[in-house]
Amino acid sequence: MLMPVKIDFHQVEAKHSDIHAELENWARWVKPTMQTWISPMFKQYRSKAWQWHAPEHKDVIRSLDAMKMEKAVYHLPEKNRAAVRWAYVYRCTPSVPMRSLGVSNDGLMMLLRDGRQMLKNRC
Repeated sequence: MLMPVKIDFHQVEAKHSDIHAELENWARWVKPTMQTWISPMFKQYRSKAWQWHAPEHKDVIRSLDAMKMEKAVYHLPEKNRAAVRWAYVYRCTPSVPMRSLGVSNDGLMMLLRDGRQMLKNRC
């Protein structure tokens, strides 16, 4: 019996490294808008724990570049758009998008790779 080859979905080809950096910036910009519901009582609560811990350094989000990338991702074909959003924003197990898109491991990787290439060509 043949064992399926394990695919690393986080592997990025060298030619896609620049668009990968842009997509990660876009993902950091998109993620804060995906917050769950917060009780109004705690909505503006700020913890005082900051005074006891070292400050956390976060990557700067380039909002204008992220907005341009959102527009470019939106214009991708449906399956490529779903694969790119899965890989950078949702980051759940691969079985979820594979089932919803009706593709195999190789097919999902191909959609992701093709999506990156289309974005590189457009941007």
